[in-house]
Amino acid sequence: GAGVNGLFVFVSQVNTLSQSISFFVYDIVLRQRLENLSFAGQGGGVGDGAIAAANGRFFYAGGILDFDPDSSVFEYSSHVYIFDSEAQLWTTSALSQPRRALSAAATNGVAIFAGGISTGTATSVTAQVDIYTVSSQTWQTASLSTARRNMAAAATNDLLVFAFGSGPSAPYNMV
Repeated sequence: GAGVNGLFVFVSQVNTLSQSISFFVYDIVLRQRLENLSFAGQGGGVGDGAIAAANGRFFYAGGILDFDPDSSVFEYSSHVYIFDSEAQLWTTSALSQPRRALSAAATNGVAIFAGGISTGTATSVTAQVDIYTVSSQTWQTASLSTARRNMAAAATNDLLVFAFGSGPSAPYNMV
């Protein structure tokens, strides 16, 4: 989940057939659930992505596009769905690499999407990091020190931390 402008947002429902995502939105000031936000994908991933919030925007990135049961191979998404909470509008962008099981955090107008699984098998773990600056709507890339997936992510002030996670064959206990 993520929070911005007095709202908490969680992915609440994923429909891989219609490629749609629904988000549970809770207003902490009104102390009530608001209308669900939803986005019908346009060929974008809907399951096992990452959510973050920065400068009044929610970001949902990556995820699973499709699964071939005959070959046991997944197809992943590079889509980033961006919801502007003030304008109530969706836009889209793209990660530098399609992936799922990535982690996200945001602070000071920057949303970061790190690691994940980059190809169709669980052993294809990546160190790729995508950095989105809200004010300029631009992307930069970087790399984790070690390729990982399913990391814990947290932010405070101007510090973002990605910790732990798993590699191709074992969990990591590093930050």
